[in-house]
Amino acid sequence: MGRIIRWRDRDARLMNGAFDRALELLDLTLDDPRWRSRLSEIARTRELLCAAVLDGGQEYRTSLEDLDRYFLAFAVAARNARNAPSPPPSPLRGEGLGEGGEGEVDLGGLELRRQEEDG
Repeated sequence: MGRIIRWRDRDARLMNGAFDRALELLDLTLDDPRWRSRLSEIARTRELLCAAVLDGGQEYRTSLEDLDRYFLAFAVAARNARNAPSPPPSPLRGEGLGEGGEGEVDLGGLELRRQEEDG
Protein backbone atom coordinates (compact mmCIF):
# COMPACT_ATOMS: atom_id res chain seq x y z
CA MET A 1 0.00 0.00 0.00
CA GLY A 2 2.84 2.34 0.79
CA ARG A 3 4.06 2.37 -2.79
CA ILE A 4 0.61 3.10 -4.14
CA ILE A 5 0.29 5.98 -1.68
CA ARG A 6 3.80 7.24 -2.47
CA TRP A 7 3.20 7.40 -6.23
CA ARG A 8 -0.50 8.35 -6.17
CA ASP A 9 0.04 12.05 -6.80
CA ARG A 10 3.45 11.90 -8.48
CA ASP A 11 3.56 9.24 -11.19
CA ALA A 12 0.45 7.46 -12.46
CA ARG A 13 2.47 4.77 -14.25
CA LEU A 14 4.36 3.81 -11.09
CA MET A 15 1.17 3.97 -9.02
CA ASN A 16 -0.59 1.63 -11.44
CA GLY A 17 2.38 -0.72 -11.34
CA ALA A 18 2.26 -0.80 -7.53
CA PHE A 19 -1.50 -1.39 -7.64
CA ASP A 20 -1.07 -4.25 -10.14
CA ARG A 21 1.61 -5.83 -7.94
CA ALA A 22 -0.59 -5.57 -4.84
CA LEU A 23 -3.44 -7.28 -6.72
CA GLU A 24 -1.05 -9.95 -7.96
CA LEU A 25 0.14 -10.67 -4.41
CA LEU A 26 -3.43 -10.86 -3.11
CA ASP A 27 -4.40 -13.19 -5.98
CA LEU A 28 -1.42 -15.44 -5.27
CA THR A 29 -2.43 -15.52 -1.61
CA LEU A 30 -6.00 -16.43 -2.57
CA ASP A 31 -4.66 -19.33 -4.67
CA ASP A 32 -2.42 -20.62 -1.87
CA PRO A 33 -4.04 -23.60 -0.07
CA ARG A 34 -2.46 -22.56 3.24
CA TRP A 35 -4.89 -19.64 3.41
CA ARG A 36 -8.15 -21.52 2.63
CA SER A 37 -9.56 -20.70 6.07
CA ARG A 38 -9.01 -16.96 5.43
CA LEU A 39 -10.33 -16.68 1.86
CA SER A 40 -13.21 -14.34 2.69
CA GLU A 41 -10.94 -11.92 4.60
CA ILE A 42 -8.36 -11.89 1.81
CA ALA A 43 -11.03 -11.45 -0.89
CA ARG A 44 -12.58 -8.60 1.11
CA THR A 45 -9.18 -6.95 1.43
CA ARG A 46 -8.76 -7.17 -2.35
CA GLU A 47 -12.19 -5.61 -2.81
CA LEU A 48 -11.37 -2.78 -0.39
CA LEU A 49 -8.07 -2.13 -2.18
CA CYS A 50 -9.80 -1.89 -5.55
CA ALA A 51 -12.40 0.48 -4.14
CA ALA A 52 -9.76 2.63 -2.42
CA VAL A 53 -7.77 3.01 -5.62
CA LEU A 54 -10.55 3.22 -8.19
CA ASP A 55 -13.13 5.38 -6.38
CA GLY A 56 -11.05 6.93 -3.61
CA GLY A 57 -12.56 4.66 -0.96
CA GLN A 58 -16.01 6.27 -1.17
CA GLU A 59 -17.95 3.00 -1.45
CA TYR A 60 -16.62 1.43 1.76
CA ARG A 61 -15.21 4.56 3.41
CA THR A 62 -11.79 2.91 3.46
CA SER A 63 -8.73 4.82 2.29
CA LEU A 64 -5.35 3.58 1.16
CA GLU A 65 -4.00 4.93 4.43
CA ASP A 66 -6.47 2.75 6.36
CA LEU A 67 -5.32 -0.32 4.44
CA ASP A 68 -1.68 0.66 4.92
CA ARG A 69 -2.18 0.76 8.71
CA TYR A 70 -3.99 -2.60 8.56
CA PHE A 71 -1.11 -4.27 6.71
CA LEU A 72 1.57 -2.55 8.77
CA ALA A 73 0.36 -4.37 11.88
CA PHE A 74 0.87 -7.73 10.13
CA ALA A 75 4.27 -6.70 8.81
CA VAL A 76 5.46 -5.71 12.28
CA ALA A 77 4.17 -8.97 13.79
CA ALA A 78 5.90 -11.02 11.08
CA ARG A 79 9.19 -9.16 11.57
CA ASN A 80 9.00 -9.59 15.33
CA ALA A 81 8.33 -13.31 14.97
CA ARG A 82 11.25 -13.69 12.56
CA ASN A 83 13.63 -11.78 14.82
CA ALA A 84 12.50 -13.46 18.03
CA PRO A 85 15.31 -15.34 19.75
CA SER A 86 15.23 -19.10 19.35
CA PRO A 87 14.47 -21.04 22.49
CA PRO A 88 17.54 -22.49 24.16
CA PRO A 89 18.40 -26.10 23.33
CA SER A 90 16.61 -28.65 25.44
CA PRO A 91 18.84 -31.25 27.08
CA LEU A 92 15.75 -33.37 27.58
CA ARG A 93 15.50 -33.77 23.79
CA GLY A 94 19.25 -34.31 23.42
CA GLU A 95 19.83 -30.87 21.93
CA GLY A 96 22.97 -28.97 22.72
CA LEU A 97 25.02 -32.08 23.41
CA GLY A 98 28.34 -32.67 21.66
CA GLU A 99 28.63 -34.45 18.32
CA GLY A 100 30.74 -37.24 19.76
CA GLY A 101 27.72 -38.62 21.55
CA GLU A 102 28.78 -37.21 24.89
CA GLY A 103 27.84 -33.95 26.43
CA GLU A 104 27.08 -32.16 29.62
CA VAL A 105 24.43 -29.59 30.30
CA ASP A 106 24.22 -27.69 33.56
CA LEU A 107 20.68 -27.65 34.88
CA GLY A 108 21.05 -25.37 37.84
CA GLY A 109 23.70 -27.47 39.52
CA LEU A 110 22.43 -30.80 38.16
CA GLU A 111 24.38 -32.46 35.39
CA LEU A 112 22.79 -34.43 32.59
CA ARG A 113 25.20 -36.69 30.75
CA ARG A 114 24.55 -38.66 27.56
CA GLN A 115 26.93 -41.29 26.27
CA GLU A 116 26.86 -43.39 23.13
CA GLU A 117 25.87 -46.93 23.74
CA ASP A 118 28.48 -49.46 22.72
CA GLY A 119 27.10 -51.61 19.90
